[in-house]
Amino acid sequence: MPLREKVLHLRIDVDTTVGIEKGVPQLLDFLDRYNATATFFVPMGPDNLVRSGFRRLLKNGFVSQTVQMNPFRVYGIPYIVKGLLGFNGCVGADHPKMLCKIQDKGHEVALHGWDHAWWGDELMESTVDEIKEQLNLAIESYEKILGVRPQGFGAPGWRCCTASLKALDGFGFQFLSETQGHTPSYLSLSGYKNRTLNLPMTVPPLFEVYYNTRYDEDETIRLTLNVIKEDGFNLFLIHAEYEVFAIWDLLSRLFEQMHDSGYRIVPVKNYFDDKTENESYDVYEVVYRTCRGTVGPSASQAAMPIQSPRDRNEVR
Repeated sequence: MPLREKVLHLRIDVDTTVGIEKGVPQLLDFLDRYNATATFFVPMGPDNLVRSGFRRLLKNGFVSQTVQMNPFRVYGIPYIVKGLLGFNGCVGADHPKMLCKIQDKGHEVALHGWDHAWWGDELMESTVDEIKEQLNLAIESYEKILGVRPQGFGAPGWRCCTASLKALDGFGFQFLSETQGHTPSYLSLSGYKNRTLNLPMTVPPLFEVYYNTRYDEDETIRLTLNVIKEDGFNLFLIHAEYEVFAIWDLLSRLFEQMHDSGYRIVPVKNYFDDKTENESYDVYEVVYRTCRGTVGPSASQAAMPIQSPRDRNEVR
């Protein structure tokens, strides 16, 4: 018999054209098998990952991460060659049928920026207006394909700064997924308190746990399941690339155990199903940490809040 049900909100980042063309179809069939649904976070614009990746190799520590993640296995040589030549096209905008298929199968499509590489490489030095330009391009493309306005936004690489929080607040998103952390909250950075609820990733990335256990699948699964809370918010992230093409057997074993244990896997937006409009949340400071697979510091939620729900009017 299944154990007590645990709700897990599933975020799937689709970072590249190879992810949306090959990874997403495999994941859609996979999720059907477990009666699971998810939120697919998709960048709508150009796939500049390969060129950006070669520039990132000059950064301290990124070479070892690249070797460990084995891009030739994950993405394939044709994708890398086309990327170097600038011929990989756009992720979301060039694949409208796949975006519609994701939505038609009961999943959520959320924004993952316009140019994923730009968000990772340029965000921290960009102005509010420059970030708004990226967001406007993404939203326009999304609406043209799906006919509705996106309700969620997930930051590529958990890259978050004061300017990005200010820019995102102007677009009326229902939720952001900007950080790693432990509980839904508003965010504070350099004195700015944002107005859009942040739903953080609470379960460490599978590839990071796998690396830290020295590629021990059993220990990776045990540690991942131990983090998921019985009565609390859980958000788990996988990618349409690495988990599909490099550690598929591990992902399958993890989902099999979650299924047998009574986990209910749902999109991020389902968090709001039982919430009232006047729900109150703490405010947490944004802190930064190093995460394998990302370029530069990634945003995390601090351990303790700096403002309680009774002060919510100040946040608004």
